[in-house]
Amino acid sequence: MRPLIGLLTLAAVFVLGPSTAFAEQVEIGHVETNDDTAINWLYFQCRKTTGTEMRCDIFQTLIIKKKTQAEIDAERQEAAADPLAEFDNNDFADGCKPLVENAAKMEQVVKSGIGVDGKPVNKRIFLAGWPMLRAMTEVCKNPTRETAGQFFKLMADRDERSCKVHNSYSQSTFTWNYQTNSWTSQEGPNGQCGTIVVGTLTQDPQNHFWRYVEKHLRTNPDGTLLTGQSRKQFPETTMNYTWQTTSTLEGCDFIESYPD
Repeated sequence: MRPLIGLLTLAAVFVLGPSTAFAEQVEIGHVETNDDTAINWLYFQCRKTTGTEMRCDIFQTLIIKKKTQAEIDAERQEAAADPLAEFDNNDFADGCKPLVENAAKMEQVVKSGIGVDGKPVNKRIFLAGWPMLRAMTEVCKNPTRETAGQFFKLMADRDERSCKVHNSYSQSTFTWNYQTNSWTSQEGPNGQCGTIVVGTLTQDPQNHFWRYVEKHLRTNPDGTLLTGQSRKQFPETTMNYTWQTTSTLEGCDFIESYPD
């Protein structure tokens, strides 16, 4: 007589199918690339569904400068021409009344760490924005080129040290390539550029760590996008991801969420 546990296992194969019964976790984890202009991290959670197919959940984290240096320099130059007019034109003056009225209360919050509602505030967050609030209050109380210029200088300095973080999630199915000893995936062509994305996962036979290469190919490089931009402005790219992590200094004193 077949043991009960054996019957249950056999039943699971018929009910769930051979792919689910085969499912095997593959430890890949974190990889990152230095080929991007931003910090670009991927995290793979994979499982083999058959001997030649592997499905992966891919989590991506991008850490990007809030503004380019060219954008910051242009804003500095624009504000320097007439900082007081720039202050008014950007509607900062609309917030002057509540700032001036509550200036003394905010000073007290800085000193005591207690908010106007009587509850403790997060001093780390409050103090991060305090120099900007104080500079803006000075412009409101004493609107001159000097006070407005100092306000915009602080704003540009902050933007220069600010980064945005973007997280995304995707899934890919990889197929085993016997000739290259690698797992490969292909998506597309998609979009007006006819983009094909080819991903390749390879494992070092000695240390068993993984590397990943992602190529973005354009099947329709000529023509114009709906935005009027030439497709040639979006060249083909290759990103080489490695398990060997590196320390990267981006000057991100302030972190913001990247809008989805």
